[in-house]
Amino acid sequence: MYDNFPPRQIFLAGRNIVCASAEDLKLLKEAQALEIDPATVLQHSIGRLHLIKEACQRYSLGKYQRLASQAIDRASV
Repeated sequence: MYDNFPPRQIFLAGRNIVCASAEDLKLLKEAQALEIDPATVLQHSIGRLHLIKEACQRYSLGKYQRLASQAIDRASV
């Protein structure tokens, strides 16, 4: 049988994370982009950065949660 759902898995912080939704996967990919290039913070609204932070918290990704918090601080200045 073929699986109709695309894989929602990402490798972050040294582990494979299976996301509950495609939106969570997208948020975690955006968190990863914040680590690679902090200038991407300019592409996101404050609300979106808060969603990224909450997704990182849901999957216990402390490092990425801190990066999102720092991005929120930089964006709100």
